[in-house]
Amino acid sequence: MTRRGCLIAALVAACLLVLTGALSASASEGQGTNASSQASGPGETSGKKGCWGRTGRHGQGRNKRRGRANGGRGHSRKKGRGRGRRPSRHCHKPQPGPVEAPPAPDVTAGDGSALVQVREGPNPPGHTGVDVYVGTDLANLELACSSRDPSHLHECTVTLENGQRYLFTAAYELDGVLGPRSAPVSAWPDSCNLEFLHSPDAWPGSNCWRPFADDSPWNTPVAPGLEDLAAGLDNSKYSSAESVQALTACDATNVECESRHGLHTIGIGSSDSNAPEDFKHAIYYANAGDPYVTLRSRDCDSGEPAFSPLDGLQVRIPAEAQPAQGADHHLTIIVKQTAAEPADTQGRFFEYGLFCAGDPPGGTWEDGEVLDFDAGRRVLLDGDGTRAAATAARFPSLGGRIRAVEMENALIRHALFLSAANMDDFGCVYPAAQPAAPIDDTGTILYGTRFQLKDEPVAGTDWRTWLDLLELPVWQRTILTALHDYGGYLGDRTSNGGFIVGFESGTGYTAFGRPDRLEGWAAFADDPGTDADGILFNPVTGSFELTFDSRVDWSQVLRAVRPAQATCSPDDPPVAQASSG
Repeated sequence: MTRRGCLIAALVAACLLVLTGALSASASEGQGTNASSQASGPGETSGKKGCWGRTGRHGQGRNKRRGRANGGRGHSRKKGRGRGRRPSRHCHKPQPGPVEAPPAPDVTAGDGSALVQVREGPNPPGHTGVDVYVGTDLANLELACSSRDPSHLHECTVTLENGQRYLFTAAYELDGVLGPRSAPVSAWPDSCNLEFLHSPDAWPGSNCWRPFADDSPWNTPVAPGLEDLAAGLDNSKYSSAESVQALTACDATNVECESRHGLHTIGIGSSDSNAPEDFKHAIYYANAGDPYVTLRSRDCDSGEPAFSPLDGLQVRIPAEAQPAQGADHHLTIIVKQTAAEPADTQGRFFEYGLFCAGDPPGGTWEDGEVLDFDAGRRVLLDGDGTRAAATAARFPSLGGRIRAVEMENALIRHALFLSAANMDDFGCVYPAAQPAAPIDDTGTILYGTRFQLKDEPVAGTDWRTWLDLLELPVWQRTILTALHDYGGYLGDRTSNGGFIVGFESGTGYTAFGRPDRLEGWAAFADDPGTDADGILFNPVTGSFELTFDSRVDWSQVLRAVRPAQATCSPDDPPVAQASSG
């Protein structure tokens, strides 16, 4: 070989040696990256594609070293390695970490099931599916359904057991890797068929049942454009402005009332200790197997006979039923008329709403015993829900009463019951009947007045936008939504100025040794680390206290609306009774 040929051969050999070393280093680097891929954390994109999830120019697997150890970057050479081709610029950009959590699901609980919907915002993160988890506790959530709908409209129906609170949460999935879960929400499926209702094991739901007919004043939405209440019209002495001022006015020097713009703190739970005193209404659902008792009206203070059209009637009542333990001793029985009872309207359901009801003589009710009460009426559950005697305005016990299941499901489909202090007892507007024996005419608000959250609580801002801007807790939004859609009727007197919203009594649960469902809801909704949720556990009374956000100025956001009928007239003499809530 010539000297020149040898030189060429040597150069070729040297080049081959350098090239072989470079290729070996590159292969070694690629193998190391693939090996490290097993350590990828949840939510990280698979490394089977090139940088940023695309099949890259540099071969498969080169982006698998990204993860928690190297700050999420797509590529990292080993320390001290100087060889190997530099990756393209897009491989140095931060790689996407786990997909963010989706919005909390919307849950509509029905009878034995719940419809779960995940409503994504306008710009959801990239994902390949949505998973929904359901359980009775955060520790036992299980996958209930998955959606791979590319349109991002995710919903499913889950079969559940009635009478049990369930928790729901959702998570995005990306190429088989699960992201973080959403905040949990709760819901409570319950029976919808009155035939199957029975305390303490079968209570009615919120989405599929409500008392009274759909055209009852309790269930009729406030008509769009309905005029304000006007003095001198429809039996009203006072205008909307006067009525709102009276509703929200506090007693002099009552700083706490003024800080809430007139709305009282709402006490929840602790029915057994009666702290705070339980003026709410205990509600029971009876069936054919419960004892019969005979109703007898007696004056609550003197014990002397009193007048009531219920005197002598027999009614079934769950054996363990007790009245609420506040001074008013409210007790309500929901029962189907049977042949053994008065023959009229057989086969239909009634509410027997009793004021100042007695306790069972031996601790539980037995056939043939007498149930004493001061005032009461029975009203059809499929009727208009008027002309009762459970409250001063002659409203029924279930009229406007917020039930535990409605708070659980964040859904109230009826008007609310309100009590206030600054009453004029010498008058009424529909749907109230003639009030209890007049006590005071110094106030400027009448029984039956219907209040509504304004369409624009703040001038130029519609009510839904206003709610969104305030970012109020769910329970407050639920009550405010009902006040806008259905309003609230003034039905009784309270004290210390201001007003109160009516709830059912927890005694309807604790009388059977069961947990108070309202208390259970409050315990779940309460965040002990903050006051922003408006729920506070009071260790002294053992009860929860609900307080509305102080930014809701009730004197400014409410109006009184014109009643649906011009007059209120009782069918029988007025009933004398004390104040109640």
